[in-house]
Amino acid sequence: CAVSIPLTISPHSNTDQQDSFPNTNPFDFSSATYFIPLTALVGVAIASSFTGQLSDRVGRKRILLSCFLGSMAGTALKWFLRANFWPFCAANFVNGLMSGGLPVALAYIGDLFTDPHVKEGYFGALVGCFVLGNSFGGIIAILMAETGLFAPLWVGVALEFAAFVICGIYLIEPGKLKPLARDDNVATSMFDDDAEVVVPETISWVDGR
Repeated sequence: CAVSIPLTISPHSNTDQQDSFPNTNPFDFSSATYFIPLTALVGVAIASSFTGQLSDRVGRKRILLSCFLGSMAGTALKWFLRANFWPFCAANFVNGLMSGGLPVALAYIGDLFTDPHVKEGYFGALVGCFVLGNSFGGIIAILMAETGLFAPLWVGVALEFAAFVICGIYLIEPGKLKPLARDDNVATSMFDDDAEVVVPETISWVDGR
């Protein structure tokens, strides 16, 4: 999603960018450049208000994978609606609605660890990766400016697909985890007998049987 935000709009009078919007009425260029990312951020804010609680009911992994799929579809939709400003903004808003995975990921960390200091460390790392991803998306968009204002959207689709595949294969559904007390150095959890376990090298796990 972050890849698609920068450089997706040019002034109507700029003939150097043939794929810019024909017009951005009623906004001028400066206002429109702020309005486009705002539509996505409003969608993210709305989604973030309920995705965490929804994942409590249906599972963290299911919501995260749904967010990846929805964001892929929304990013691709923006490509097909790139010729018109308002339809593009509407697609950007919908894409934002499908980008509320951060609260779910934070809740996932809460499922894995009980020690508050360890949680804070992972929370910080996760938010840092999120911010880095947004910055990296802007860099990609700038580097690809010569290929077209909207070409970075497909890079975003590819990255979202890669994240979907990786999480689909390796992410453990935390509903099968039962966190136990732990100290600052050792993470312990109890797994159901039928749980499939992927063990990080830095974490020790206790078999629940």
